[in-house]
Amino acid sequence: DEARFALHSQTRRCWGLRGVPVGVPRQHRYEWEYLHGALEVVEGQSCFAFLPSVGLDLTALFLTQLAASDPQAEHMVVYDQAGFHLRPGDARVPARVHLVLLPPYSPELNPVEGVWDYAQEATCTRVFATLDELQAVVTERLRPFWEEPGRGLRQVHHWLHAQANNLSKRIVPNYISG
Repeated sequence: DEARFALHSQTRRCWGLRGVPVGVPRQHRYEWEYLHGALEVVEGQSCFAFLPSVGLDLTALFLTQLAASDPQAEHMVVYDQAGFHLRPGDARVPARVHLVLLPPYSPELNPVEGVWDYAQEATCTRVFATLDELQAVVTERLRPFWEEPGRGLRQVHHWLHAQANNLSKRIVPNYISG
């Protein structure tokens, strides 16, 4: 899946004293980049890439990176049906990558959506001078996901983890949600 991180500030709930207005820094610069990511739902590995936009070719680039992370594995990628996601049978889908589409409008079924929320907690109510500064904060926030592989499993619904474990023992070694 993908998430947009921008220099345009996000505001979330802030604590403050009753009756005292809370001042939150704001910025209205329209520069952004997209973080593409996937969680492996059996062991919790993760894969992330900052890319300048979204599109079919960039999705293919991310899937190629994902396939290269474990070239011997069969990767089952669970995707929503965004217009910039490749479809099963597209020639740009790398070998050993299989796409499974979620029903439309069902982000709650995609475990990586929780990762985006977690990452955005580090960027909301803050102002960043450059995209590089923003990227550094997001990267640091996501570091536990690739240093502690089990961390990604906390985002995975227990039923998805159980199903992937059962199927991976019989069919393929890796199921990935992205």
